[in-house]
Amino acid sequence: NGEVSGVPTVPGGNRWISVGAGKGVSCGVASVDRAVRCWGRFMPQVGANPWYGPWSRVAVGEDWVCALSANDAKARCRGWSANGQTTVPPRLADAAWLDLSAGFQHVCGVLATSPRSLACWGSGVAGESTPPTATEGEMASDPTSAIDSWGAVSAGTHVTCGIVGAQRRLKCWGKALDYAPGSEYAAAFGYIDGDGDGYIQFAEIQEAIQNYNRQ
Repeated sequence: NGEVSGVPTVPGGNRWISVGAGKGVSCGVASVDRAVRCWGRFMPQVGANPWYGPWSRVAVGEDWVCALSANDAKARCRGWSANGQTTVPPRLADAAWLDLSAGFQHVCGVLATSPRSLACWGSGVAGESTPPTATEGEMASDPTSAIDSWGAVSAGTHVTCGIVGAQRRLKCWGKALDYAPGSEYAAAFGYIDGDGDGYIQFAEIQEAIQNYNRQ
C-alpha cells in the first residue's frame, strides 16, 4: 500500500521530528514546516494534502490522526470518528499534553500536569479508555503508583498500556488482558501477571515468552 516505500518529499530534505503508523498508513511531522503528511493507504477523511500546524507529534489510528500543537501542546484530530475518537472532549480541549497514542478507535495521552495524569477518549467497549486506579496494596508498596504519576502510554486495538510510578511499572487494561489461568491468552503465553499484583513486570513478560518458546 506504499506505507513503507511511499515516504513523501518534504521541504528541507528527508527530515522528520515525529512519525506514527496505523492500518496500512504512516504519518509524520516534517522537521522544517512542522506539517503532518501521510502516505500509504488513502484516508478519505484525512485527505492527501499536508495538515499544517505547526505540530510537534503525531499519533495514527486506523483511519484518523491526532497531533500535538508545537505552540501550546494541545491535541487536535481529524479523520474517521465512529466512536468520537477525533473529537477531543470539552474537558480536555485546552489541555497540554506530553505524549499521545492512538489505538483502533480510542486515544490516550499523558497530560503536562504536575504530577502527570493520564486521560483517554473514544471507544471504551473493552475498557481500553478507562485508566485503572491504584489499589491500596499498590499504594502501600509504591505511593507514586497513583493515577497521576504516568510516564508514557501506548494504545492498541482494544488495549492500552502505560508506565506508572517511580518504579516504572507496566500497567495494562482492556480486552486482551485476560491472562488468568485457563484463558485463551494464558494457554498461548502463560500467566503473565505471575505475582498477581495487577502489574505486568518486564521479568514476567520475559518468563511468558520463554514458556511460549518451550511449547
